[in-house]
Amino acid sequence: MNNEEKILSLLEKLDHRIDTLEETVNNRVDTLVESVNNRINAFEETINNRINAFEETINNRINAFEENVNNRIDTLEKTMNSRIDALEGEVKKTNMTIENDITPKLNALFDGYKQNSDQLNEVIARLDIIEEKVEAHDIQITVLNKYKKSIK
Repeated sequence: MNNEEKILSLLEKLDHRIDTLEETVNNRVDTLVESVNNRINAFEETINNRINAFEETINNRINAFEENVNNRIDTLEKTMNSRIDALEGEVKKTNMTIENDITPKLNALFDGYKQNSDQLNEVIARLDIIEEKVEAHDIQITVLNKYKKSIK
């Protein structure tokens, strides 16, 4: 039951009890109702003002937070782009070094290895020939030594 209903109920009771004071009571009740309405309106306005102020504060804080987050994201994005650009530059330099410096050196090393391998194979082939000659000489020396002993 709200204030107006209570007042009306009181008014009805008063109306039955005091018929002679009806005009005075009506004036007082009207004044009280107006006063209560004014107080309710003032309270409602105060509450609305406080709610609006609170809402504005929340919106300001949200906007500030959002701006801060957006700034941090922008800064992070710029930093990441800068780092990516730097890495791309380093990758390009590395690729250029590989293409212009390391690849020719690897090719030269491979050619040198191939040349060494070919020379080693040639040396082994010559060594095989020399070993055959040494074996043949050993046999000849052995035969000559036997012949020499047989002559003596």
